[in-house]
Amino acid sequence: MTKGYFLYMQKAESGEKKGTFAKWIKRFGFWGFMFFFIKGLLWLIVPALLIWLGYSY
Repeated sequence: MTKGYFLYMQKAESGEKKGTFAKWIKRFGFWGFMFFFIKGLLWLIVPALLIWLGYSY
C-alpha cells in the first residue's frame, strides 16, 4: 500500500469531513421534517375543508 492511502484512511477515520456533513444532515433533517409535517397536515385539512364546504370532485 502507498503512503497516500494510509493518510487518506487516517483522515477518513478521524472524521474531519463528518462534522460538516453531519451539520448539513441536521439542517436538512429539521427542514425536511417541517416540510413533510406541513404537507401531511395539508393533505388532511384540504379534503376535509372541501367536504365541509360542500365541494365535490
